[in-house]
This record gives sequence, structure tokens and C-alpha cells, in this order.
Amino acid sequence: YRHPEKKVVLFQTGMGFRRGREHFRHLLKTLQPALVVNLGIAGALDLNTELFTAFLVREVCSERGKSIDLHSRLPEPFRTEQRPFVHARLLTVSEAVLENSRREAFYRRFACPLVDMEAFPLAQLLPANLQAVFLKVVSDFADSRAVEQVKSRIPLLQQRLRQAAIQLFTNLRDRS
Repeated sequence: YRHPEKKVVLFQTGMGFRRGREHFRHLLKTLQPALVVNLGIAGALDLNTELFTAFLVREVCSERGKSIDLHSRLPEPFRTEQRPFVHARLLTVSEAVLENSRREAFYRRFACPLVDMEAFPLAQLLPANLQAVFLKVVSDFADSRAVEQVKSRIPLLQQRLRQAAIQLFTNLRDRS
């Protein structure tokens, strides 16, 4: 999707990122954006995490033990933790986390309070000098009820994602 007056492009990946890799790489090369925003949902590995909270990802980790620093890629207004966003580390996995034991094991091993299925491969494709914001809203607690809960919360999640995106772009506009 394109905005008629500004160079804004929406690229939807869905859960996981297997099929979108080459298309995303092509878009980055062709459009050469100044900023990439990854907006989506994440499960909570830390049970103390509040549902529907919006997090700015400062580091994304893979289940293979690699990590990518995103803090240095954040636009200046977001490099310090401030409301309405909290900074957090995020773990990207290849399969949905739907068991308590798996959630607990991932949290112990990686100390990431959030989990998703696409941020790490997206971050790997970003050119070194490109600013990026990975903004995640907590949808569930990465357990056996996660799929059912996400489905039942779609309207709430859509509303919260919309609010988070508006807050993000308002803060960018007001501080630039």
C-alpha cells in the first residue's frame, strides 16, 4: 500500500517470514526508506508482562543464540525509555510457543520477555545505516490457550496496534 503524498509503504508479513524474505529485500533495495517500522503482536514469555502493552524492541534474539541490537537503530526520540512505550528484548522462534514448559525454558535461556515469529529475519535484512522501530503489542502468554485468546482478542489487538502506531508517528512528528 502507498500513501499518495508521502513515501509510506505497508508490507504485511503475517506470522513468520519464510515467504516474504526476498520481497522485503527487494523493497528495501528499490525504495531505500529512511525508516522501517515493524508493527505486530508478540506473546509474553514473562508472566508478569501486562497484556496489550506496547513495547519498543531494543534487541531481537534468535532461538539459535544470535542477537541483533536494535536500540542504536531507533530514531533519537525513542532511544531513552519513555511512556507510552517500554523497551524490551524479544525472542524470535520458528514455531509458535504453545506450551508452558517451552515458554519457561525460552524465558530462562534467553531472558527475553517477548516472543514472535518474524522480527529476527526482518532485522537481519536491514542495511546497517537504516533506522528501525520494532513495536510489539502483547497478545497472549505463549501457552496452550494462545491461539484461542488471540482469535478472541482480534478487535482489541487491532485497536491497540492502531493506538500504538498513532502514538509512534505522533512522537516522531512532534520531535523531529
